[in-house]
Amino acid sequence: METNMKLAGSTELSQAHLPNLWADALRIFFEAMVSGQEDYVRSPWTVRIKTLVNPSGNGFSRAVAILYNGEPIWDMYTKGQYDERAMPCLEAALRGAYQQRHWLGGRGQQTFALVNVTYRNSAKGAFNKPFRGHELIRFNGSLLGEADTMGGPLIPTW
Repeated sequence: METNMKLAGSTELSQAHLPNLWADALRIFFEAMVSGQEDYVRSPWTVRIKTLVNPSGNGFSRAVAILYNGEPIWDMYTKGQYDERAMPCLEAALRGAYQQRHWLGGRGQQTFALVNVTYRNSAKGAFNKPFRGHELIRFNGSLLGEADTMGGPLIPTW
């Protein structure tokens, strides 16, 4: 017997539809990340990105939410601090992962290097399951910053 789930609006999803839903949501996630837009809309999908930065302390937080027919189905939060010298490496690591559609906790690849700056990501978990990760950037072995990420579905995944 197939179980159906009704979102708060009129959208009804069945277990049979979930694999396609998550595959489409992951595709939309990467499209939105590559676009750089804070509100990426491709009906019935919307990706909302909100980043807060403390310029005096290098701290930041970022929230990403994916909505399907206007209802949130997935989210991700990242919080950390990076020295400005880490930014070129961080941006390149993220851009590369997003362009290659490589999922590792919604952040960069497992390892990435740019000159003497190295990026490491230890995320665990699938896009359609709860996930957590920790990333750090070092310059010649000295820490330039780190961040924690967590997220996952906001609807049952059966």
